[in-house]
Amino acid sequence: MRLSRYTSFVADYPEPGQHLTFNWMTQAMAVLDDELRQLVEAPGSFDAALIPPELAQQLERMGILVEDEVDERQEIEHWHSQVRNNRRTFKAMVMTTYDCNFACTYCVEEGVKRPVKLGHTQAERTVRWIIERMEEQGSEKLYLNFYGGEPLLNVAGLEQVAGPLLAYTQARGLEFDGSVTTNGALLHRRNAERLARVGVTMAKVTLDGDQEAHDQKRPFKGGHGSFELIMRNLEEVWDLIEIRLAGNVDCQNIHAVPKLMNYLEERGLGEKIGGIQFNGISSQARDGFEHHQKGLLQIESPEPLLQIEAVERTLDTPTQSGNREDLFELNHEAAQRGLPARKAITASLCLLNQEENAVVIDPLGKIYKCPALVGHEAFIVGDLSQGEIHYDHLRIYGEDLEGCLDCKWFTVCGGGCRFMSFLKSGDIRHKDCNKEFFDQYGNEMVKMDYEIFLKEHGEPV
Repeated sequence: MRLSRYTSFVADYPEPGQHLTFNWMTQAMAVLDDELRQLVEAPGSFDAALIPPELAQQLERMGILVEDEVDERQEIEHWHSQVRNNRRTFKAMVMTTYDCNFACTYCVEEGVKRPVKLGHTQAERTVRWIIERMEEQGSEKLYLNFYGGEPLLNVAGLEQVAGPLLAYTQARGLEFDGSVTTNGALLHRRNAERLARVGVTMAKVTLDGDQEAHDQKRPFKGGHGSFELIMRNLEEVWDLIEIRLAGNVDCQNIHAVPKLMNYLEERGLGEKIGGIQFNGISSQARDGFEHHQKGLLQIESPEPLLQIEAVERTLDTPTQSGNREDLFELNHEAAQRGLPARKAITASLCLLNQEENAVVIDPLGKIYKCPALVGHEAFIVGDLSQGEIHYDHLRIYGEDLEGCLDCKWFTVCGGGCRFMSFLKSGDIRHKDCNKEFFDQYGNEMVKMDYEIFLKEHGEPV
């Protein structure tokens, strides 16, 4: 028996002489003492008889230890293939409109926003197409997210898609997970009741700091602030629909995030929300998109198999304030305050690397692979009126990931975000390598998730 190549140690934590042990493939963790760590960390293999049989078996089930003959390179290839081709869950993001009532300063859709809404005929076509794909793939679960623009500008369109799909899944005993990504301005109680009736039970709402910072970043089109209205809405609907908060951060508002945490605690919302996370704003997302889009035309043709604890957040993008370390510290602070911070570690794979089990459908019936690419013709991979998906020009899984498969961080990086690669280099095939960040902050991420685990479950193994 030997130590898995995907196992790492946080030395002398949580106490001196103890070592928090984490496997990056299974995301299982255990606390080992000095003697046991020295034994399993010895070069090559060790005699499993030196460990109590039950403990050895448990560490093997967790992936921390593996049998000598196990080919872990082959296992990671199999794992990646399972995630990439997973047909058990069909993931669809449906845009109810390209229109928006906000004028966010960093909006990635600034060049494509227009008053186009999902109508009744297109909603019916969307429902039929999703059902056909699920039946073709034998899907057991539908993850359905509504997106925009601002999706609540067209609640009727949302209902016309979610209602029939909820009924379809219920009639067949399938799982249904409905959510909406909204700016929160229209998430009042009447709309929350309408959402809940069609199975949309979670809303992701963005708050970019305290009132002053948020209103500068995310004003209404008329220029007036949106913060206070959103807060009143959250207080109205938290008992009807799960609220998960997100914050977008750069050098202009990073100082305002702790103030937001204070404000949530003061208004009693900290214990009423289902999650909170902070992501980075990249200036390239708005300023560099059109410059690089031409380069795309030259290109030639959530559930991990072994994940122990499913988590839903992805890692943050770089910020103008410096780097992802700032974001990690903010999320860690939220966890230490007792706010429902999302775990730092999750198995991750870019949507562009997934097969037909993950799509974005716009109000016109155009199909994309990533919400950041909607509205741009070069990134269309299909049309509901035609039925088929063709995205050879975007297919980037292949030799460029070869070096990644030997990296300990591959299960949480997955080759990185291809949209960020596109913005940085103009070539969506390039890897957005995050090894330097994980080398520096991997242990801190493990410690953060350990602290969250203790709050949720008590003492681990």
